[in-house]
Amino acid sequence: MSLPLDLRRRLKQSRITQNGVGGLQELDSFIAGIDDQQERRECYWQGLLDLQDRRRAACYFDGLGTTRSLSDQIAYAKFLWTMGDITAAHAVMPHDAPLGPKAAALSKALQNQAALFRRLAISSRAEVPARIYRLARQMIPPQPGSGTAFYTGQLGPGGAERQFAHLALALHKKKGPTVSVAVRHTDAARRGDFHAKTLINGGLRPDVLTDIAHSPDGEPKDTDLQDLLDCLHESVRAPVLKLAHIWNAKRPQSAFLWQDGGVLIGALAAALSAVPRIVTSFRGLPPNMRPPLYKPEYEPLYQELSHDPNVAFTSNSAATAAAYCDWLTLPKSRFQMIKNAVSKPSSTGNAAARRLWTNIQSHLNHDTKIVIGVFRCEAVKQPDLWFEAACRTVEQTDDICFIHVGHGTPSAEIQTRVSNTRLKTRIFQIGLSECVGFWLAQADLFLHLARQEGSPNAVIEAQLSRVPVLATPAGGTVETVIDKVSGCLFPNTSPSARDVADRIVDLLSRPGTLHQYADVAARDALRVHAPNAVIARVEALLDTPAKRIAA
Repeated sequence: MSLPLDLRRRLKQSRITQNGVGGLQELDSFIAGIDDQQERRECYWQGLLDLQDRRRAACYFDGLGTTRSLSDQIAYAKFLWTMGDITAAHAVMPHDAPLGPKAAALSKALQNQAALFRRLAISSRAEVPARIYRLARQMIPPQPGSGTAFYTGQLGPGGAERQFAHLALALHKKKGPTVSVAVRHTDAARRGDFHAKTLINGGLRPDVLTDIAHSPDGEPKDTDLQDLLDCLHESVRAPVLKLAHIWNAKRPQSAFLWQDGGVLIGALAAALSAVPRIVTSFRGLPPNMRPPLYKPEYEPLYQELSHDPNVAFTSNSAATAAAYCDWLTLPKSRFQMIKNAVSKPSSTGNAAARRLWTNIQSHLNHDTKIVIGVFRCEAVKQPDLWFEAACRTVEQTDDICFIHVGHGTPSAEIQTRVSNTRLKTRIFQIGLSECVGFWLAQADLFLHLARQEGSPNAVIEAQLSRVPVLATPAGGTVETVIDKVSGCLFPNTSPSARDVADRIVDLLSRPGTLHQYADVAARDALRVHAPNAVIARVEALLDTPAKRIAA
């Protein structure tokens, strides 16, 4: 017997959302209904594996005491193996017992990896990428190359992906074919292709790793390196070897790696393909502060990279740099700043946008004020708070309307409320749009209520469009919006919907003040985010000659 698939999905989701207590309660409730003791244990181990609850798994195994069965030992060994605790898993696994095919394969893999870990003084699988990087740099001397290879995971509709695409195109326009781009996937179902067409239309077609067959050209000749690569999960090993194969052929002088997943894959590929210089680009809070994105491999790898003088750490906000330095206990000088390159978006709308705007106007008075938000409906952007504040504002005044531009929708509860006859003609959801500048041109106020941020492109574009900004002080937003100087900030990132609504009404009643904020913001944004200056900064970092490292 195994757990129902829908329960397994809920357990995994509770792990991602850090609702482990709720997940355990649901697992315990399901297990209580199973009469057969062996089936109950098998299901419980499966649930603990989905929850990845180390403490509960250890307590459960210890609590079984003398009643432990062979299957309990195998299940706990599998749990520890999945968590990367190879030495502990090897000690628990009943290697000499009669085992089925799957258990025998696990036993063999554990014996091989435990021996490798002992020989190389590695304590867990989380250290493997860092050790691969170190050994590869020692055994594969960097080779002088030409140009820059960009790498990131995907090209979705986010601000980081847009920056990636625009910077790559700008350097490609200047340097030609010595600039290349590779991405892990452009899966349309996951919106990973949104900015791919930007690159292709600009004459820069990315290498997509999921479209490339495995090639042995990326594999190292050294046995230890090969064995360590085999310790990686296939979702990491395969793209590393494919990317190393691509870069072995292109021979770039520098690799520009974006986001945590891009750094993990790209740094190993760069070391295996002898790329001399690596520049990282971190665009938001580190993964230790974003549990759904956390991988235990990141910290030891980043520590290893921090000791390499040919690796530059960069971020687009001081808040991001400080958070990474605190996590990794690095001096703040280890990070260099590359602000977002942002141009004023065109206010010209396409036919679809103009039709939508005509329809919206038909519901409004000529003096109605427009509040706009540009964000993805993800938890860190607090979409429910944004729409709840919109509802409250519309309920208390007749001369304000709201327009949301971006992918996704708020919760079903909020959606039901917005669909109310009165509210639905004052709160409009545009969806993804290529005409953000057109919508900004209609706005009187830009409302941004993120809980976490790097350097928010949407806020900067609003400032360049001379739209005053009201925002939460999330991450790099406080570096972009100076409270009561170039916009307005709430005291914290969790204002109440009532407070937001009251602030909106108050600010829109003072147009002169808002115009002053907009003037200062536009001037500062033009100076800080000028594309030519940012591109020159990027180019200088990427073209910095690699230092010779003593053997």
